[in-house]
Amino acid sequence: METRAGPTSYEVLGRRVSMPCVVAEMDSYSASFLVAYGAARELIAYSGLEPAEPLPGKAMLVLAQIKYLENDLGRYDEFAVALSVRHAGVTGGTRSDRIREFYTNATGTFIHRLPVSEPFTCQAGRQIWGFPKIVADAEIDDNGRRMRAEWVHDGKPIISMAMGTGGLQIPAGGRGFGMDAYSHLDGVTRRTEWGMEFDRVGVRFMTGFELELGTHEISEELRALDIPRRPLIRVFGRKARATFSAPEVVET
Repeated sequence: METRAGPTSYEVLGRRVSMPCVVAEMDSYSASFLVAYGAARELIAYSGLEPAEPLPGKAMLVLAQIKYLENDLGRYDEFAVALSVRHAGVTGGTRSDRIREFYTNATGTFIHRLPVSEPFTCQAGRQIWGFPKIVADAEIDDNGRRMRAEWVHDGKPIISMAMGTGGLQIPAGGRGFGMDAYSHLDGVTRRTEWGMEFDRVGVRFMTGFELELGTHEISEELRALDIPRRPLIRVFGRKARATFSAPEVVET
């Protein structure tokens, strides 16, 4: 697999953005679902990447709502549609090989859709990392017990999602995780090293999530995946931190 690293800073709409991009504070909410492997593979075929396979015939879909509170790109909201994927250049192998990859963290995350609430981060995300950002309207409410997010683009509702955020949160002591985030825009696939850490994190299984799809193109894509009513797992953390490195162009 060949890679080409990007520069250490970029000029976006007259502003200089240095690498790594630092998120000093954000609230993050995500829900993960097992969906049909064949449908997921068809959805991201344009990227040249293959979905990871945590269970036979299943792929892992992640829906995430993030509120960036202090960030090199400014304050904004973001909604992500992502899938766990095999690393660029990794193909073939047995089903057992693919399942083993997932449970040994030998996979990445492909960002398929990424509505955001502000134009500067939209331009920066597309220009620097090749993230498929679009500017959309967001209404986000978190009263400390429940988070609700509603997204609309060009007058068409995309999604309404809600999840409980109250109850026990586990002290994480600044621990976190790192992963490779993949994107594909204008025929180019990129890989970005991404790290996140939490002070406290809440984890719930199989409960407390509501999802309503709209009439937007993104809604129809999600509807085609036949998302289960209950997520496998949902995770939320307030005052989280993250870094995004300069992207690398990869050959798939």
